[in-house]
Amino acid sequence: MSKNPFDRFKAHLGTNRVPSNSSLKVIFAGSRVDCFTEERRLRPGPGIGWNSAIGGSQGFKDGFVHSSITKAKLKNAWTEERKLVAKIWKTEQNKLLKGQKRPKQSASISGKLNPMYGKTHTHEAKEKIRKANLLKVGPPSNFQDLYCIYCHQRSSFSRLIKYHNRCKPKEIK
Repeated sequence: MSKNPFDRFKAHLGTNRVPSNSSLKVIFAGSRVDCFTEERRLRPGPGIGWNSAIGGSQGFKDGFVHSSITKAKLKNAWTEERKLVAKIWKTEQNKLLKGQKRPKQSASISGKLNPMYGKTHTHEAKEKIRKANLLKVGPPSNFQDLYCIYCHQRSSFSRLIKYHNRCKPKEIK
């Protein structure tokens, strides 16, 4: 399943899984849910066609369980030293990404250029901020958007609750 199957097919051509003399024929088109349902019907088990996973939404996760030997190997490999290295690497990567989204805006309000530099909020202002945050529902504003499975649109948590509740079919409500 893909929004643009021809580009996806071109990307796979010449790999060891898809022979270079292969061709593409679209056999089904529909909504996202309908496509996943059809893919699940056509590929109910793993290893059908070029795909190693079961068809449908999240098919690659269905029925997969690591063996007890693999679980033991993974557990033994995750030493304290590796945990420390991973923590340091993550910290360094986060520092590299700081200010990357909007570097000019970030620089223009950093340090002494920031209007709040050297100032603190009054007790009353802090109380107003606290009360305003108590009324907020849902995740923080930088949280990833959610996907409405009924109308196939991306939306924030609060909009999903407020507007997309009407998208549900009547028998589900």
